[in-house]
Amino acid sequence: MLSSNHIIKIARGDSVSFDFMIDLATKFDMPQLKYTLTDYDTVYFGIMLPHQPFEDAIIKKKYTRANMKEDGKILIEITSADTMNLEPGIYYYEIKLKTRLGVRTLIAKKKFVVGD
Repeated sequence: MLSSNHIIKIARGDSVSFDFMIDLATKFDMPQLKYTLTDYDTVYFGIMLPHQPFEDAIIKKKYTRANMKEDGKILIEITSADTMNLEPGIYYYEIKLKTRLGVRTLIAKKKFVVGD
């Protein structure tokens, strides 16, 4: 389950999915700056151990323009096969956007809690 503060709590072996809107707004921008993926963009969702860098994520999902829904959102899906072998505990996840101009963190490290 995804909470309002972006913490994900899940039982080991369960699956979770949620819609994700790419919002490039900063605190100085308008409330939302919706971004539509191009053919050259990729969104990555990674689950890491504490203090593990994103590049070494133990689970990494990749989403492209082909994964966008009509409303511009991406369905992020973590399957039971992904969580089956995770030990109960606290992990972290991040969501990043890779474009031709570089990489931008969309969601900085947030807790991903796995229970029994």
